[in-house]
Amino acid sequence: MKKLLAVLICTAFLVAVVPGAVSAYASGESSYVLHDGVKMYSDNTLTTVVAELQRNAEVRVLSGESIGDETYYRVEYNGQTGYVKAAYIYYAEFHNDVLEVRVAKCLADKVGGRINVYASTAEGAEVIYTLSDGVRIDVAECGSDEYYLLIRSDGNGYVRKSEVTEGLSRNQRVALAVSLISVVCVIGIFALIYVQRNKEYLAARKARREALKKGKDITS
Repeated sequence: MKKLLAVLICTAFLVAVVPGAVSAYASGESSYVLHDGVKMYSDNTLTTVVAELQRNAEVRVLSGESIGDETYYRVEYNGQTGYVKAAYIYYAEFHNDVLEVRVAKCLADKVGGRINVYASTAEGAEVIYTLSDGVRIDVAECGSDEYYLLIRSDGNGYVRKSEVTEGLSRNQRVALAVSLISVVCVIGIFALIYVQRNKEYLAARKARREALKKGKDITS
């Protein structure tokens, strides 16, 4: 009991005095590398590369840290520890041998809307940020029927499949509809002008023929 209390006190102290540390939400669990050639640095100065990790290499996240404008994870790989950019690490409860990443777009429920990016696929999961309709994103299956794994440099997360499309976004659909309506209107206007002028031409031609029958030459 005393040991547990001591651990809790130490943890609280570390959280209080080290606000810059960003804990990985799956710290201590197995994670995987997104691309070939991902660099693992020896320390947070990011000056010495100790390994280049291959796609789907398994690593264990120990902690997270903000370095500059990026988030890095301190990971363990083959007995070595080092720092890897967080954007190149993903968590998947149902990990496949190959992570099939697809390019898609955000699909909001209305023009100018945004979609939520969640910390996990659990019901009531925290919304960690939002994305505008039409933003291009990289997504992959993560073993969920309702969510995709979202892979971004500013932080991985999960998005609802119903809010992702490989076709046109909501804004693009509306813009296309407006463009089509405009084209139809323009075509309609030209068609009306053509019909009207054709009527005038036919009327003038008929009048000329009638005048010729009466022996008169209408020149205007």
